[in-house]
Amino acid sequence: MRIDRAATTIDFPNRFNTGTATAKIERNDFLRAAARSQHASVSCRQPIFIGSAAGADAQKKTAALKQP
Repeated sequence: MRIDRAATTIDFPNRFNTGTATAKIERNDFLRAAARSQHASVSCRQPIFIGSAAGADAQKKTAALKQP
């Protein structure tokens, strides 16, 4: 799973064939989802590469939620 530098596109493996499917999301929707989900990065088999300040903020929020 890869998030591009603008943090608006996610490429994830398509479970029905060997190709990939692409989903475009709004940056705020991504931040909300990352803040809600405690397992956002755990459920991914591949590392997530985020190259924007908004993405880095979402990573911090996700990491904070994982702490007991």
